[in-house]
Amino acid sequence: MARSARPRVANSGQCLGSGARFVLLVAFAWSLVGSPLAGEAAQGAAKAAPQKPLKKVAKEEVATPEIEKVDAEETEVGKSVKGQGRSAKAPPEGEGWEAFTKTDFLIEIVVALVLAAALSASIAYHPKTTSKAAELEEFDQPKILIMYGFVGCVVAEIVRANNDMAFVIFGIGGLLRFRTDIGTARATGRAIFVTCIGLCCGLKIYVVAIIATVFGWVLVYYLESRITHRVVVKGLDTELLVESAQAYEEVLVENGFVIMSQKKNFIKGQAAFVFRAPGRLNREQLEELFKDIPPKLQGATDWESN
Repeated sequence: MARSARPRVANSGQCLGSGARFVLLVAFAWSLVGSPLAGEAAQGAAKAAPQKPLKKVAKEEVATPEIEKVDAEETEVGKSVKGQGRSAKAPPEGEGWEAFTKTDFLIEIVVALVLAAALSASIAYHPKTTSKAAELEEFDQPKILIMYGFVGCVVAEIVRANNDMAFVIFGIGGLLRFRTDIGTARATGRAIFVTCIGLCCGLKIYVVAIIATVFGWVLVYYLESRITHRVVVKGLDTELLVESAQAYEEVLVENGFVIMSQKKNFIKGQAAFVFRAPGRLNREQLEELFKDIPPKLQGATDWESN
């Protein structure tokens, strides 16, 4: 009975092993064959299901008739607004012969021109500057300054009427400046100042024009309160040059003048002094101070003031 039991155990093990192998083979075959089938089924289902064309729908949503109608209305409104703006733009106030019928406009122009000329004249004929005039060009400077103020006012009136003329007038102003010989840098500064005053009057900024004129007048008075002179004493005896220079120096110091520099030229027999004196003294008054110097130490004086 022991011999007969062993074969039964072997047969049962073989049956279990063959069954397990069969199951494994079926599972493996299904993994190879079943996955493509599943993929094909999924693809078929996806094809069968209705899909929405995203791009086409987006285009249809953007290009709906209602939106196109709104865009057309906005465009028409914009054009009408621009047309109204162009038609509502009035011509410049001073353009055409009809401007002569506007009394208020004419009065404003006359007031601006008169005020510009008056304010410019107050700077041009400043007592501190006119008292120092010694050459013909210096006597003519007030006329040039008044004309510059007048030109500035006219320029401002033109720019108010037509803003595009600003660039043209800028070039004309540069030509006027470089073709006009004003003189020293100090006179050039006054010319620029009165031109700005004229511009303010032309632009109807009267407050700035008047306040700037008052401030400028006081500033010129303060700056011109002391004048720098340069006097060259010529024709001195070379043997007495040191004594002559010392005599002139003593006169300047006694009268409270500040000597800034002093040079002696023994070859030419002359001495040069640069000093600062009060603005109330002119050259004739300074010449009177040197008359107390002994005649043998005196010489001919050549003046230059700034």
